[in-house]
Amino acid sequence: MSEDKPEASNNDLSVSVTATGQVAKDLMELAKNDPNTIEAARNFGASAVIVSKAVKNCLLPLAAVNFGIDKAKAYFKNQFSKDLEEKTQHILPEKIVEPKASIAGPALQGLAFCHEEAPLKDMYLELIASSMNLDSCDSTHPAFVETIKQLTSIEAQILNVYLKDNNLQVIGRVTYENNDDNSTVIGCAHILDLYTGEKPYYDKRIPSFVDNWIRLGLVEVGYDRYMGSLEEKYMKLKNREEYLNDKTYQHEKFKKELDKGYIRRTSFGALFAQVTGISNN
Repeated sequence: MSEDKPEASNNDLSVSVTATGQVAKDLMELAKNDPNTIEAARNFGASAVIVSKAVKNCLLPLAAVNFGIDKAKAYFKNQFSKDLEEKTQHILPEKIVEPKASIAGPALQGLAFCHEEAPLKDMYLELIASSMNLDSCDSTHPAFVETIKQLTSIEAQILNVYLKDNNLQVIGRVTYENNDDNSTVIGCAHILDLYTGEKPYYDKRIPSFVDNWIRLGLVEVGYDRYMGSLEEKYMKLKNREEYLNDKTYQHEKFKKELDKGYIRRTSFGALFAQVTGISNN
C-alpha cells in the first residue's frame, strides 16, 4: 500500500508574493509625496516579500507533515501566509531571520490542529513571528509551544487577564474553620474576579485552569498574604456563586470564611506573554 504525499505548488505560493507586491504598490500610490509614508510602504513591502519567501522555503515544508489533515492543508495553502504577514509587518526587513526548526516545526503542528480556534491560533502565529524577529528570537523558548498545546481556547482567553502585566490580582478560596481546635477544611478553590461586560463570569473549570497555569509555570498563587488595598475586590469574591453555593463542610462547629490570596504571573509567564502577543512589556 502506498501513500500519496501532497506537495505545495509553486504557483499557489507565488500568489502570496504577488499580492504582497500589489499591497506595497498601492501603499506607495496612496503615499504620493509623503516621505515617511513612502518609507513605511517600502519597509512593509520588503518585509512581506522576505516573510513570503520564508513561508515558501522554510515553513510550508515543515507544515507539509500535517497535510494529511484536509482542513490544515487548506489553511496552510490559502490563509497561513496572509496571517503570518499580518503578524510580521511591523518587523524591519533587516530584522527578519529564518525561524529555528525546533520552534517552527512544533508550532506549525499545533497550528494545524487549532487554526479554527482564534485564541490559540493567534498565540501560535505570534510565537512564529517572534521567532522570525532578530530582537525577540532568543526569547522564544521551545517550551512555549508545548505550553500553548496544553491550553484550551477559553482558558487562553482568561489567561490573558493574568499575564498582561506584573500586578498582583485577587484570588480567594472557601475555608471552614473549626471553632474548637482552629483546624481548617478547604472548600471551593481559586475563585477569580472575572466578568463578561458587567456580569460575573462563571465556569466550573476555572479552579482546574488555575492549577494548570501553576503546573505550566505561568502564574504563582499564594494564600499566605493578600492586598489590603483591594479589600473591595475581595468582598466581591464573597458575593460570587462559587462562595455562596459552597457547602463542602456544613457543621455547627465550623465557620465559613474567604481565604484571601494573590495571583500574578511568573518570569516565565511574563516572557510567554511577550512572545505570544499578550503583553508588550
